[in-house]
Amino acid sequence: MNGILIDINGFKIDFDTLENLQEKELKNGEQIIEQNWNIANGMNKPQWDGEKWIDTEPLPPVETPIQEPNKTEILQQQLLDTQKLLVGLQLEVIMLGM
Repeated sequence: MNGILIDINGFKIDFDTLENLQEKELKNGEQIIEQNWNIANGMNKPQWDGEKWIDTEPLPPVETPIQEPNKTEILQQQLLDTQKLLVGLQLEVIMLGM
């Protein structure tokens, strides 16, 4: 089993196995929290509020860079669109010639 050592204000100090944490001498209001340690470990700055973990400093969202359009793909699509237009015009010419 794992756990998280928190300070008097509920902020994570350390994450370890319960066995290792229980060997430490707790100081000044420190506690070992076993509940939902996996949730807290996924947080930037977890704080235990007595019932649940709160991320007090979430990381800013990662901005996805704007991907430049692939010029080859654009040209291929333009060529395909032009070919479709030409085929449509050829069909009109054939229909009018009948």
